[in-house]
Amino acid sequence: MENATFPIEIFCVIIDSVADSRPGLQNCSLVCKAFVPICRQQLFNCISFQLNVDVDRERITKLAHVLDANPSLGAYIHHIDATCYSWTDSRAAYGPGSLTPAALIALPSHIPHLRHLSLVIWRADMDYNECRGEVFGLCMLLKRFLELQSPAGNLQTMEILGIDNLPMHKILSVGTLTDLTIGNCIMQSNRLIARAVYPLAVVLNFAESRVPLNRTLKSLCFYSVDNLDPFICFMVPCLENLSIGRTTFAVEDISPLPPSASPCIQVPVDSEPCFNHMHSIRCWGKVEWTRLCRFAAAAGKKAFPVLKVLTFEDGYTGHPVLLENMFSGEILMRFVA
Repeated sequence: MENATFPIEIFCVIIDSVADSRPGLQNCSLVCKAFVPICRQQLFNCISFQLNVDVDRERITKLAHVLDANPSLGAYIHHIDATCYSWTDSRAAYGPGSLTPAALIALPSHIPHLRHLSLVIWRADMDYNECRGEVFGLCMLLKRFLELQSPAGNLQTMEILGIDNLPMHKILSVGTLTDLTIGNCIMQSNRLIARAVYPLAVVLNFAESRVPLNRTLKSLCFYSVDNLDPFICFMVPCLENLSIGRTTFAVEDISPLPPSASPCIQVPVDSEPCFNHMHSIRCWGKVEWTRLCRFAAAAGKKAFPVLKVLTFEDGYTGHPVLLENMFSGEILMRFVA
């Protein structure tokens, strides 16, 4: 391309015009060496597959072999969208000894620049705690990508649907995450229990769990989530947008412990009792807002002091609690049927 008549940007536009045609991209990659990385960006940018479809199982296995032989290709993969219809399908498709499990298990380590990860279970529930790390599947992908994340990582958005008992503290420990969606699942309690010291009180000890506050996450979405730990939201002090619907919180009493209760088990001193950066809330269905607002109330503060947009959908009627926790100012309220 050193003697090319047109600048490389012109050729990029031409290649972009055939981005939806895999054969077209493959043909373009044969034109010259300069076209190869441009075409690979389109060919490998997004990988989508279903674990319970034979054709997709063959594709992901071939991809694992290709990346195993040519690890540099993994740098072009920025998006992974993986779906499955049941834990049984995943286990049957990629059980021990089938379809070269070593290459499949090594797949995440060949994708260093992943930006978006979507793991979706349809019409079934998968338990993260019951899935084995040596069996290729959605839980194994999640576990490996979380293990591989570093402060200089690239993972920005995550969507996880249908997987119960997610390791939320590990997910929130991803220091580059900006957008997180969790849905159709049941949560486990991630906090330490101090019943012997203070009956029915359950609080998170950040120092012992070594979980830093996530200051990069800006948008958080929970829908159809049961037993959600309210403290999860307080681990995201810079949260700006919250979407939540048909979600229930953990039943434990989450009131802050009195200072005399225990010197080592207490509400983290660097967390705020209110959401000082939240500009937008979208809610629908039943949401127990009192459980998110009680810390601010105990501190004599408003839970959402800078809220600008409040959207109610699907006939939601729990707005009085929210209105009590906002400063009277210019707030756009929308009711969507």
